[in-house]
Amino acid sequence: MDKEITILETFFEDSLGEFQIRELARRLKLNHMTVRSYLNTFVKEGLLHKKKSKLYPVYLANPANKKFINLKLFHNLEMIRESKLIEELE
Repeated sequence: MDKEITILETFFEDSLGEFQIRELARRLKLNHMTVRSYLNTFVKEGLLHKKKSKLYPVYLANPANKKFINLKLFHNLEMIRESKLIEELE
């Protein structure tokens, strides 16, 4: 589950970004086959789109998917909670 969230966080933080498998693997310090497996699962679930590129396919967020939106909202709420911003405002 941690690897899934780690990979999806990249798309939550840069929803307009396009990422290749090796780029994500290098950034996240994960095996490229592991990243590929998760990305294919996310494409099947509709969370991400896979777009053909010149050499390697790129993956991008699917902001129209309700599950992606809900996961991104939860991620953002967790980031706010962890930053203790709410406590500072009270």
